[in-house]
Amino acid sequence: MALQFLHRQTFATLRRLRRALQPSPRSINENELQPLRPTAWLDGLRGLAALSVFILHHEEYGHYMSKYIIIEDPWGLNRQYHIATFPFIRLIFSGGIFAVPIFFIISGYVLAHKPLQLVHKQNFSILAKSTGSSLFRRWGRLFLPVYASTFIWMSSWYVFGFRSLAKGSPELLDSWTAELRRWWDLHNAGDITGYNPHLWTIPEEFWGSVFIYCTILATSRFSKDARLVTEVAMCAYRLYLAKVDALFFVGLIFCDISLLSEAKQLPSLLKRVGPRHQGVWYISLVLGLYMSALGHGFAGEPQQFSAYPGWSILHLLLPPNYPDFKFWYRFWGSTLAVISMSQIPICKHILEMRFPQHLGRVSYSFYLIHGPLLWSVGVRMYAACGLARRYRQIRTWDNWMKLPNTGPLGMEIRWLLPMLFMLTVTLAVADLFTQLVDEPSIKFVQWAFSEGVNETSNNADAESTPERYPRGDVLAV
Repeated sequence: MALQFLHRQTFATLRRLRRALQPSPRSINENELQPLRPTAWLDGLRGLAALSVFILHHEEYGHYMSKYIIIEDPWGLNRQYHIATFPFIRLIFSGGIFAVPIFFIISGYVLAHKPLQLVHKQNFSILAKSTGSSLFRRWGRLFLPVYASTFIWMSSWYVFGFRSLAKGSPELLDSWTAELRRWWDLHNAGDITGYNPHLWTIPEEFWGSVFIYCTILATSRFSKDARLVTEVAMCAYRLYLAKVDALFFVGLIFCDISLLSEAKQLPSLLKRVGPRHQGVWYISLVLGLYMSALGHGFAGEPQQFSAYPGWSILHLLLPPNYPDFKFWYRFWGSTLAVISMSQIPICKHILEMRFPQHLGRVSYSFYLIHGPLLWSVGVRMYAACGLARRYRQIRTWDNWMKLPNTGPLGMEIRWLLPMLFMLTVTLAVADLFTQLVDEPSIKFVQWAFSEGVNETSNNADAESTPERYPRGDVLAV
């Protein structure tokens, strides 16, 4: 019976993936199907970035550490030259690090979109109500799925009799009730990474959201020039401190300028300095993707990138004594890449295809559960397929169905096949988690807000109803 169930679930998942891989609704029939939102390409970008995070973490746990360090390190370090570390190509293998700033830029854009629309309309009454609603709902939208995922993950240790193989996982306690008390104490103290290290960016997401909403409210009555100057100044200050919320401000500025451009209200300075030729955006995209690789690796000093092609020029862009040189390059690389993609039709078309859109829909759940599945099922699959003696706790799984270790570094057969299997499983579980946990969490916090709102005020201001635009603004690594 179990094999029959697994067989049915596998084929159901493959059918779902096949539908996801079909062209986007816009490319099939623009008239018969509902058109995509103007920002649907951001959903697709977020989805592909989530996939790159998945691949990065599987590269780490699916290889011996000595090999993984080579994949992460810059091209040419210690005379190591592999296709997986070459500029641009390396984004396939270790692009998950580049995905982090992309997620934050997207969040800044999405969070700012509706409030800035109201600012541009000078509808300050609705702005206050809408932003208050967003602030109230933000904590629950971010953390309720987190608590659910860590609770299920923690409980599975005692239900299935295995422990997490994630680095830094806590030791098993004597009973589930004792573990439950520890789980509660950790979460109550604000430590959400104890059971899932990937969750370190969720607090950054929350405080980045607060910064965005507060900045919009504080500058809502400014002139457009003064507002943009303030936004840029805030971004520059946080970048000077090497704080990740600078990326949220990039999204805020990008959104503000986009809305002004749509309304043909750009400040005269931006009209004069804007690119006159489409080719500028292609050059900007290439430069952004090229710079992004400089933020990778275990290399701790800029000099270790000396063998990287073009380093003799790119190192001149680094301010002296900057506290985090990798963040500097990730910031500018992701900023150039995201803004350039918005102006290149072929990029937006690819990101609006069904597979990226499906990934974007389940991206938050995909992020929350891909780690626990990797540390439980994934590591056992890699050990069974030939990654012997990597994990001493599961030596009995070593070489159960050993596969050849042929292929280029980062794409060996014994890594690629179990990774594809785990991708199928993770997408299926993420889809289930989205339906059972993520979407109900969104509805719950919306209901909680509506219950707390004065009924007379709520009826008078229907526009302040929470807006679903777009959904997945909370992803990180």
